[in-house]
Amino acid sequence: AMLALVDAMCAGTVDDAIRAEAARHHDPAALVELAWTAGQYSSLSMITDALGVEPEPGLDLCPPGGTS
Repeated sequence: AMLALVDAMCAGTVDDAIRAEAARHHDPAALVELAWTAGQYSSLSMITDALGVEPEPGLDLCPPGGTS
């Protein structure tokens, strides 16, 4: 339910069914925290992209195996 909510937030397509399913699994405070956190990361991504921020040289952002 959390991933579906975050995916829908990123796509701008959160509908009543997704909200209801998330609410079935999480209390209101947890939903606010989840939405706030996802929104902040999304905002940070947009800001760094708009400003052309590049990663530090030599920084391995996507290591093999998907773990850091």
